[in-house]
This record gives sequence, C-alpha cells and structure tokens, in this order.
Amino acid sequence: DETKVIFTRKTVSEEMKNVFVKRKKSRAMSHGNYIPMLDEVTKVLLPEAKQQRQLLILILSDGAPSDHNERTCEHGVLVWQTDGTGIKHNGSTRDRLKECSYGGKFCRSEVIKDVRLQCVQRIVRLGDL
Repeated sequence: DETKVIFTRKTVSEEMKNVFVKRKKSRAMSHGNYIPMLDEVTKVLLPEAKQQRQLLILILSDGAPSDHNERTCEHGVLVWQTDGTGIKHNGSTRDRLKECSYGGKFCRSEVIKDVRLQCVQRIVRLGDL
C-alpha cells in the first residue's frame, strides 16, 4: 500500500472542507500503513522546519495501523499472514494465521509492539522538527 498526499501546503478553507464532505462516505480500499505515511509527512514538512510557522497535519484513517501485515517476526516468519490451509480461526470467518515455531503467538504481539514503537518514534521526530 502506498501513501497518497491529498493536499500539500493548502490554507484551511471552505473549499477544503467541501472536499472532505464529499469523501465522508468513502470506504477504505486497503490496509492503512502508518509508517510510510509518517515518513511522507516528514518529507513534506522538512522544508518548513526552520520557518516559525503553525502547521496543521490532517491524517485520514479508518482505524489502527496495518503495517504489521507485511512484517516478519524476529525469526523471519510473516505471522500476520494466513497459513494457506484454508482452515478458519476458531470457528470465525477469518483464515488461521501462520505460527512461528520459535516464538508462537508471542511473535505476533512483538510485531505489533514494534510497529507501534516505530510509529511513536516517527511522531516524536515530527514534533522535534
């Protein structure tokens, strides 16, 4: 998934509000990866960093980061991908996920923690610009 910058250096206006009003019923089309989005925000704001300006960053998302989906655990296993068997997870409609033979389900939570940490580090870096 790629990050798409909708507005860059725009004054908050009625026109901008109307764009968001038109999008209010938009549906998410894919996963929302926060890490590349935060990197893109940093690139956009870097030239502004030395100028004493007030900036508004508006991030549109329908939920929590999905960056973990394509990340491996420390043992190299994509623990957030389906295991390919077609077996459902505990009677749900979702397919069972891969298990790491070294860390088990612990690896899944570690991948999530790592994504959250990377997001927070990027947000702190934005605040330090």
